[in-house]
Amino acid sequence: MRILAVLIVFVISAAGFEMLMFSSDFEKGIKYFRKKDYKKAIGYFEKVVKKGESDPKYFSIFDGDKKNVYGFVCSIYWDGSSVKKDYKKALEICKKGAKVDDSLALYILGLAYEEGLGVEKNYKMSVKWYEKGAKVGHLYCMNSAGLIYEYGRGDVPMNKVKAYKYWKKCASSDNPNFAKIIATCQKNLGRICKSDPWLCQR
Repeated sequence: MRILAVLIVFVISAAGFEMLMFSSDFEKGIKYFRKKDYKKAIGYFEKVVKKGESDPKYFSIFDGDKKNVYGFVCSIYWDGSSVKKDYKKALEICKKGAKVDDSLALYILGLAYEEGLGVEKNYKMSVKWYEKGAKVGHLYCMNSAGLIYEYGRGDVPMNKVKAYKYWKKCASSDNPNFAKIIATCQKNLGRICKSDPWLCQR
């Protein structure tokens, strides 16, 4: 199983992350998350989530990493970091996050269906969530969607054109904070271009 905590550290430390005065609860949640005090962090993140659920316009002021607040909550329950691991609760929260294009929540949903964690394994559902995440710029979603399409898995047929498309988009990112996943996409892109040169000549 992939360790989501590592991914979240990348998300939080991404260049351009700004602590704007839109939510002291969110800022406190990030503060404790960085200290690895996930129990306190989740308390503040859940306050933000509740505010958003009571006022739909609340999330309209979110941008960048702040839109991943559902994903932060979901991932803590998913990993069982300082709180009891609860896949069912994690996925319920992630599905709410998916409605506001929380890219981290979308990635976790894709991962859950790909690996059959908390839900029955279903590659069609997995790639559905990965593609939604890719659409809002999540690099891990792009890579994962590409891996499923490269050879086809379960009820998802092989589609190397789509695999190429996702890896090319991921590989073209210039965000230095995501150098590892970008390098992985570049490696996958090189592999598929070597096996099917026509893809890269399109």
